[in-house]
Amino acid sequence: MIVHGRRPVTGRTVDVLAGRPAPGRRVAGLFAGLLVLLVAGAVLAAIAPAGAQRASFREGDDWRHLWAVLDEFKQSPPKVPVVYLLGGSSARECTTLDGPWSDQISRLVGRRIRALNLGTSKQTYRQDYDIVGMLPDVPSVVLIGVNLGRFAGSPPKSATAAVLPRRSILGSYTQHRFAPGHVLSDAAKRGILRSWLVWRYPSFKRNYAYDLGRLDMVVAKCLQLGQHPVLLDLPMNDTIVRPTLDAPRAKYAKGCRALAAKYHIRYFDFVGQVGFTSRDFVDLWHCAPSGRIKFQARLSRVIHTLVDQYGLGKG
Repeated sequence: MIVHGRRPVTGRTVDVLAGRPAPGRRVAGLFAGLLVLLVAGAVLAAIAPAGAQRASFREGDDWRHLWAVLDEFKQSPPKVPVVYLLGGSSARECTTLDGPWSDQISRLVGRRIRALNLGTSKQTYRQDYDIVGMLPDVPSVVLIGVNLGRFAGSPPKSATAAVLPRRSILGSYTQHRFAPGHVLSDAAKRGILRSWLVWRYPSFKRNYAYDLGRLDMVVAKCLQLGQHPVLLDLPMNDTIVRPTLDAPRAKYAKGCRALAAKYHIRYFDFVGQVGFTSRDFVDLWHCAPSGRIKFQARLSRVIHTLVDQYGLGKG
């Protein structure tokens, strides 16, 4: 089912920052803040890659892979249509590997299609704009991943801060940071949710309009270059986050629907129809291996529809 936006959500968003504490409550507030910091620290320690995983996925590998793809295509542009997925670490973790993903889509379409997950840690819409400008001039679908974190990014403090981090591209690439053993308990996941409300929700409120404007720029750039941009809701652990995060999710979904209408493009939100369970997520937004399989299967069927719609499936 193709959805231009999200079904109306219900429930009340818990904003623990609403209002100021009375003077007599400030000490208690400090202890509460310390507790949140301790919970956040424990969660980060819990999801840090184990020794074997660190040996396969290193900090910055996703950015190295992105540059390797861009450099490869600069020297030798692909001869088949390409599907790109842009986004942060949630995007990086939501598909299996590029080879099997490409094969899955190609079987559905009936001709060779190359699929590339270019998700990288903390990737911003401003960086998406630069990435899009470096893609080769071949028939392409550009899936622009959207989620809460991508609307909570602050404007860069300087021009150099917005530049794509260029890193060495030597060595092989292991796409996934997380393995089955990294899946947290539901109690730990709820701890992350409480921490997000305290530390990230205020950033979402401050920066939503800025990030929506940068997303608008990315879509316009794609169309200018003859690409086919598509807005895509990235996976989220609904079992844990609903209804607490319904309000901010509804807000960015409204903005995405407006952009889709403005530019006559597609916006897909099928997260609630994938059949996710909490065990399909490491935390709130990073898929475990079982979650990748579920999400990719649904995404590949959507891509089949898009490739047919844009005439990219014709030999």
